Amino acid sequence: MKKIACILLFSTFAMLLGGSCSSNKKMPKDVMEELDSIFASNMERPLMPVFRGLKTGKIVITEEEKSKGVSYLLPLNRANELKTLRQKNAALVMYYNDRGVALLYGLPVEPYDMVIAHLKVGAEVGADFVLTSTPVDEENLPLLSQRMVEKFSDQLKEGKGDMYIMRGLALFVESVYLLSQNPDLFLPYVSEEDVVYIDGRIAMFEALVEKAQPYFPSLTMVNNLIKHHTFIKATTKTQLVEQLVEKKADIEQFRNALLSE
Repeated sequence: MKKIACILLFSTFAMLLGGSCSSNKKMPKDVMEELDSIFASNMERPLMPVFRGLKTGKIVITEEEKSKGVSYLLPLNRANELKTLRQKNAALVMYYNDRGVALLYGLPVEPYDMVIAHLKVGAEVGADFVLTSTPVDEENLPLLSQRMVEKFSDQLKEGKGDMYIMRGLALFVESVYLLSQNPDLFLPYVSEEDVVYIDGRIAMFEALVEKAQPYFPSLTMVNNLIKHHTFIKATTKTQLVEQLVEKKADIEQFRNALLSE
């Protein structure tokens, strides 16, 4: 993704195992196969850096850091303003990501659980949608990757791939937003190798949205958003550090746009 290149960090589809109901144009088999290939080729690392650290329990903070508090999470009352299926699916995974940070800071997570439960209904994700707070062991990541690839394929066949893509992109955006808001805390968990995988994940989202958009009207706004925003293009950690500071406002703008009508 050359233009969404700032949407780059620690994303996972681990919690995207669910569907949605929408009226979409029937997708030809060859397009499905191409989308499957694009997705599968980028799932060697199903969890991106910081989110991987949160899920595996490797990220820890000091009492001093906790005392500073956290003021950049998505307000819980924002959930009451969401109207469209796209907005609700985006917010659902954003709140899930924020829940992990709230837990890290020792904040109550029950309010997040309530909002997430409410949005699961509004987002029409289906009974098999899983948002788990259970830590993920490193050795289970290959199995997780396989499950995500299989689920994405199933969602495409059922005509529900748009919201699967939407949730993945929104989680990715929220993750990078958190990184830009607190680089001192999260950047130490990002390696040079991670940046390479991040760059590939960025390209994946751009390709998925562009290829799927003709068959999913719900992705039209997202496709236009990607094409009209210029973000970070980082291939080294040094570039990432510099550009996260330079493009901090752009990241927040993109994040807010995903929640707009």
